[in-house]
Amino acid sequence: MKYIHILVLVLLTAFTAVGQSDLQKMVDTEHTFAQMAAEKGTRAAFLENLADDGFVFVTDKTNGKIFWTARAPAMSLLSWAPNYADISSNGTLGYTTGNWEFRAKGKDDTPSAFGDFITL
Repeated sequence: MKYIHILVLVLLTAFTAVGQSDLQKMVDTEHTFAQMAAEKGTRAAFLENLADDGFVFVTDKTNGKIFWTARAPAMSLLSWAPNYADISSNGTLGYTTGNWEFRAKGKDDTPSAFGDFITL
């Protein structure tokens, strides 16, 4: 019986480590995406990171690639960071959520808009 408890503990630890690894990868990807937006511009970051069939909510649900392709590159800065993230036990679906801020003239400008985001 003692060995069964040890085996269960080892298996639970292994499954938790896998889940944490997937969760950490997802959070790291969100941070990398935000860093790319700061370095190369929001438009470039979205175009590189959105799936072809991914969508964004502007006024309504819109194909993200079409929306961001139609926008001209700008000096503005949209910055964000996840405050919370979770992922399914098999690592195939997850989300991050957090705060964003917009600076119309770039990083040295005063923030002019704030909000919350969700990435799936």
